[in-house]
Amino acid sequence: MELWHGDLTVSAAFIRAHPVYCAEVSPEVLGFYALSRDQTAFELEHMWVAPTHMRSGVGRRLLQHAVETVRALGGASLTIASDPNAEEFYLRLGARRVGVVPSRPSGRELPLLVLELGTNLAGHGS
Repeated sequence: MELWHGDLTVSAAFIRAHPVYCAEVSPEVLGFYALSRDQTAFELEHMWVAPTHMRSGVGRRLLQHAVETVRALGGASLTIASDPNAEEFYLRLGARRVGVVPSRPSGRELPLLVLELGTNLAGHGS
């Protein structure tokens, strides 16, 4: 975990500079996501769901909210450098694999996915 500490830390400065949204049942945060953008290109920077709430629909609702947010901001797609263990989740919801991106340690790669926003999220209406 120490190897990824910088990549996984969400600082106050990061939150001020990026759209970040949480799913919560007060006072508990169930999950959150963050977006980055370059013009109309959007990337899912973080999406985490508390282990006790995985497979409960929280991730699906967070991703649907991210899609709606990107659409409202004029984006047409969402790029995701996925944790390998989460790739199937994104694929089930309509993303497609377009390649890989390097990660740490050296030689490790993450699936690179794209979710085109012209269609509904799989299993969910807009």
